[in-house]
Amino acid sequence: MNTRLSRRSLLALGLATLSNSVIRAQEPAATCHFAQSEQSTNPGSSVIRAQEPAATCHFERSEKSTNLGSSVIRTQEPAATCHFARSEQSTNPGSSVIRAQEPATTTIYLPFITRSPLPGTLLGPPTGTVEAAIAWLSPRSTAYTPYDVSVIVNGYAEIGAAAELDWFLAIAQCAHETGNLTSWWCQRPRRNPAGIGVTGAIVEVPPDQPPGPDWAWDESIQRWRAGLSFASWLDESIPAHLGRLLAYALPVGAGTPYQQQLITYALFRRPLPDHLRGVAVTITDLNGRWAYPGTEYGQRILDLAERMRNAG
Repeated sequence: MNTRLSRRSLLALGLATLSNSVIRAQEPAATCHFAQSEQSTNPGSSVIRAQEPAATCHFERSEKSTNLGSSVIRTQEPAATCHFARSEQSTNPGSSVIRAQEPATTTIYLPFITRSPLPGTLLGPPTGTVEAAIAWLSPRSTAYTPYDVSVIVNGYAEIGAAAELDWFLAIAQCAHETGNLTSWWCQRPRRNPAGIGVTGAIVEVPPDQPPGPDWAWDESIQRWRAGLSFASWLDESIPAHLGRLLAYALPVGAGTPYQQQLITYALFRRPLPDHLRGVAVTITDLNGRWAYPGTEYGQRILDLAERMRNAG
C-alpha cells in the first residue's frame, strides 16, 4: 500500500472544507400587533370596538461556531423587545369614548456569554507565529540548517491550518520530543518528529535483518531501535504527527474530510486503540498517553511553547 501522501491534494481538500466550520442560525422574528382599545360608553351606540394594546416582540439572531476545536464560543441569547403604548383616559363625565393602553416598558438586551479556551487546546487557531518558531529552533538545531527549519515550520503551519489544528502547539511538542531538532530520531533518514513508535526497545541482529518494518538501524551501537522513520517531512512526517494529534482529539468518525484523511494516514503508519480516540481536548490530556509515565508531559510542552512564542 502506498503510504506517501500528496501534500497538495491534502491541502486542497483541507482548505475546501475550512469555510464550512461555522453555522449561523437566524431565529424567525416574532412580531405581534394589537391595535389600541376603543369602546363606546354611549348606551345608544350600535357599535362597540375593542382591541388589545399593541405589542411588538423581536428576537435577534443567534450565532454559534460548530468547530469542535473552536477556541471561543459566543452565544447571543434572544433579546426581547416589547413595546406597549402609554395609557390615555378621558376624565370628562360626558365623554362617550374611553381609550386605554398599558404603560410602555423598556427594551431588555441580554449580554454575550464568552468562554475562554482551555490552555493548550488542540483544535483551533495557532497560538504562535511562524517567525517565533523559526527564531526559536534555528539557533538550537544541530541536525538542520536555518533553511531546513524554515521549510519544516512552514510545513506545519500550512498543513496545520488546513487541519484546523493548533500547529504552533504541535511544533512545541516536536521541539520537546526532539530536543529542538537535535535528537537521533529526528535526523535524516528517520525524520521522526515526535517520538512516534519509539519505545526504547533495542535488538541485536545483523544490519540486513531488521526485526520489523518500524525499526531503525543505529550505526553507533550496531543495534536496531524500535521507532518509525519517514521519507519526507512535508509528505510524511508532518502529516503523521498532526494526524495522530487529531486522532487523540476527535472521536471515531468525527472531523472534516481532510482531518479524517490525515487521521487515516497517521493510524496506518501506527494504529491507535479506539478507546484513546477523542480523549484529548488539550495537550495535557496526553499525559501518560503519548508518553509514559508522562505525568507532566503536556505542562512541559506548554512551558516550551510560551518560551518559543516570546522568541519571535
